[in-house]
Amino acid sequence: MKKIYIAAALLLSGNALFAQSFSRTDVGYTPGDNYTMYVSDYVNPGTTGTGVTWDLSTMTNNSQVTVATTANSGGTFPTANVKLTQSNGGAIYYNVSSTKMEVVGIDANGTIFTYSNPATYLQFPVNTTYNFTDAAAATFTVSGFAFNRTTNTQSEYSGTGTLITPAGTFTNVIRVKSTQTNTDTYAGGTINSSVIAFNWYKAGVTHELANVSNVTGSSTSQSAYYTSVPANLGLEESELINLLMFPNPTNGTIVVNSDEVISKIEVYQLSGELAMEQTVNDNSSEVNLSELNSGMYLVKVYGNNGAVSVKRISKN
Repeated sequence: MKKIYIAAALLLSGNALFAQSFSRTDVGYTPGDNYTMYVSDYVNPGTTGTGVTWDLSTMTNNSQVTVATTANSGGTFPTANVKLTQSNGGAIYYNVSSTKMEVVGIDANGTIFTYSNPATYLQFPVNTTYNFTDAAAATFTVSGFAFNRTTNTQSEYSGTGTLITPAGTFTNVIRVKSTQTNTDTYAGGTINSSVIAFNWYKAGVTHELANVSNVTGSSTSQSAYYTSVPANLGLEESELINLLMFPNPTNGTIVVNSDEVISKIEVYQLSGELAMEQTVNDNSSEVNLSELNSGMYLVKVYGNNGAVSVKRISKN
């Protein structure tokens, strides 16, 4: 019954959120968002609390699963308006509204889960008092056996702070813990399983930054992954490289000096859109901003050692 547990893990493997309080307009699966899940060895999910630093930088990159988020209309699950398709063959169908995100169907590599009572995954708004329980029901067929599944899920706030993954360091992150219990009945008896999943989320991204899960049933398994992120997620002022950047404000050219060799400099609009970039292989470089409109920009500097610093600069 391996596919049953795979499907349980699929259900709890994603979504996105953050802020002290946010609505659907802040986060949530959105058609057009394509990203990569980097499947890792299991890591400890860390502690609950405020101001926590979750250091998951030891996550490995054992394999990659690409995820495409598209609009859904009609088909097997006509009530779904968003579909997540994974390159390993899995797909999850969501009905996303201003008040909640709910799962209405799952395709676990050909095993189809149809929900007569959708599984609510998120309710909006989400904040530090976030806590809800939900009951769901679904049917599916495995090896010719028809199954009826009842599911109970509790989803709760599980801390705020800083998350570190191989994809970067992210501040103002919230962690959500979901506990899902499943009872599957069929002609041969009953199968019980449970999934405890931790997901980390940040405003400005429509999918999770990382996931750590434990699945318990006839056997026990653990899993973890981190994800690729939009470029603008790393655009928080930070100084992991010692930099001198002048003049600020500038009428055109700025000079970037560092005590480390610089490999690349990128200039972003505050919206996260890349305005320009240049390759560097020196401790110092000039960057010509004369073609850019007046306004505020973020300059992202990459060191040869992998460290990154971001500074805000004003262009007159």
